[in-house]
Amino acid sequence: MKVIPGEDCANNVGTIHGGFLLAVADIAASGACDTFGRECSSINFAANFMRPCFASDEYLMVTGTVLKYGKKIAVVEVEIVRPDGKLAFKGTSTLAVFDTAITEDKLKAK
Repeated sequence: MKVIPGEDCANNVGTIHGGFLLAVADIAASGACDTFGRECSSINFAANFMRPCFASDEYLMVTGTVLKYGKKIAVVEVEIVRPDGKLAFKGTSTLAVFDTAITEDKLKAK
């Protein structure tokens, strides 16, 4: 997904807050896991902040890749890349996978 950071996501020197990046990474991880059609929930997230992102960045590219999808647990790798192509964030999320399916009705309710 493409994320557009703004001044409200930055500190007083213009770098994007790590909490914002981690929240975006968590959304990407659960979104990647959702593609299998079952509900999931984050259990753990190991984050590596490689270099700063800036409020002046036009966008950030966020990619979630499912490494393992099991009956109860999924593992997803997330990368956030700056517009210059440099890796800014890399993390691994562990998610609980539930038996309940994601349905159109549940999507509309959100």
